[in-house]
This record gives sequence, structure tokens and C-alpha cells, in this order.
Amino acid sequence: GLYTKETRSIREETLRRLSEIYGAEKLAVVTGRNRRLAMLTIGGLYKHFNDRASVFIADEIMGGAPPTIQKPSPYGIIKSASDMGVPTLIYVGDSAEDIAMAQNASEFGIRTLFVGVTGLTHNPSRARNMFASLGADVIVESVDSLPFIIEEAKKSAA
Repeated sequence: GLYTKETRSIREETLRRLSEIYGAEKLAVVTGRNRRLAMLTIGGLYKHFNDRASVFIADEIMGGAPPTIQKPSPYGIIKSASDMGVPTLIYVGDSAEDIAMAQNASEFGIRTLFVGVTGLTHNPSRARNMFASLGADVIVESVDSLPFIIEEAKKSAA
């Protein structure tokens, strides 16, 4: 499968900085994949994520959940936010299904700021245009720029 060709989309330093900003228990993985396949890509970086709040949708379906929880259903975001005890979160994704999932979660009372990442796609320019047309809150080439953007936004809000 394609997952064997994937590279990690985030550096460990980025995860450390995000943990400093929000707290280690506030980082989670929400993916349509099962845990085993996700771990092939995430690997040792998973130690930076809250396992209890992470959602592996394919595993949930294998465990008996209905297939309707797949993206763009907001199920994964709602479950993760509930497990973290937060009403607002940032969801990072690279597809139209990801932004739809985030927007759908907002309709259920989980304010979800969506960050579209273009550098993970085969056509970054097309991805940028797609995210812009769908109303992404933030569009970045790399998720590694997220801590800087958050810190700058906090300064502006102060």
C-alpha cells in the first residue's frame, strides 16, 4: 500500500513545541486508518500523543461501530475532544474529507479550527486552492510551521 511510501509529516521538535504550548495530554491522532497502519508512519513520535484521546476509525469499525463514522463524519473529532475535555481544537489535515470533518464537528458544538497542509499532497497548488475554496482557517505548506503560527497569533491577541 501507499502507506509504505509515506514519510512522517511532522518533526519531533514540532510535537515538543506543541506540547509546551497546549500540554502533552492535548495532542491526539484522529485517522481513518487502523492503529497498526498508522503506527507504521507515526512510529516513535506516537509517545507525544494522548493515546486515550486518539481515534483510529478503522479499528472502531472493526470493533462494531457503523461505517457511517468514517470521514467526513465528525465522529473522530467529537470523540477525541470529549476524551480530552475540550470544546475547541485544531485539526490538521490534507484532504477535502478532513476539512469537511472539521466543519461537521463545528456543527455539533466542537469549535474546530482547520489547518490544511499542502506539502503532503502531489499538487500543493491545487491543494491550496481547494482548501481556500472550502474555507480552511489556516493553510500551510508544512505542519512544522504550526507552533510559530500559534505563538504569533497569541501575541496578536494579547
